[in-house]
Amino acid sequence: MPVVVDTLKPPISPKAAFLRSLIFPGSAQNRLGRNKVAAGIMAVEAMSIAMIRESGADVREARRQLGDSLIISYVDDNGNKLPVPIRERRRFGDDEVSSRRSHVEDWIALLIANHLFAASEAFVAASLWDVNARVTVSGDRSNLMIGARIEW
Repeated sequence: MPVVVDTLKPPISPKAAFLRSLIFPGSAQNRLGRNKVAAGIMAVEAMSIAMIRESGADVREARRQLGDSLIISYVDDNGNKLPVPIRERRRFGDDEVSSRRSHVEDWIALLIANHLFAASEAFVAASLWDVNARVTVSGDRSNLMIGARIEW
C-alpha cells in the first residue's frame, strides 16, 4: 500500500506569519482567513496612530502656552492704577506638559503591544491553522460554561 502524503500545507509558515504581522499587523491574519481578527487588529492600529498624533498635538499646544499668562486688570477695585497688573495663572504648567507627554507614551506602548500581539497571534494561528476546533461560551448571571470541541 503506497504511503499517502498529507497535501495540506498552511498558506503561510508560522515564522513568516510572525514576521509579517510584526511589521504589518493583521496581514498574516488576512492570509490565514482570519478576517475578523485582522480587522480588529487593524482598528487598534489605526486608533493608536490617530491618538499618537492627537496627543502629540496636545503636547505641542501645552508647550507653546507654557509661558503664557492673561492680564485680568490694570486697576484695583477703587479704580487706582496698579504698579503690577493682575495676571491669571497660565493655562498650562509643567505638570500639564508632563501629563500630555505621558499620554503620547501610553499610546506608543499600545501600538507596540498591538504589533507584538498580532505577531504572536499570527504565529499560533499559522501553527494551528488546520486544527478544527470550536469554542463556545454560554451561561447566565450565576453560571458560566465554556466548552471546546477539537477534532483530530
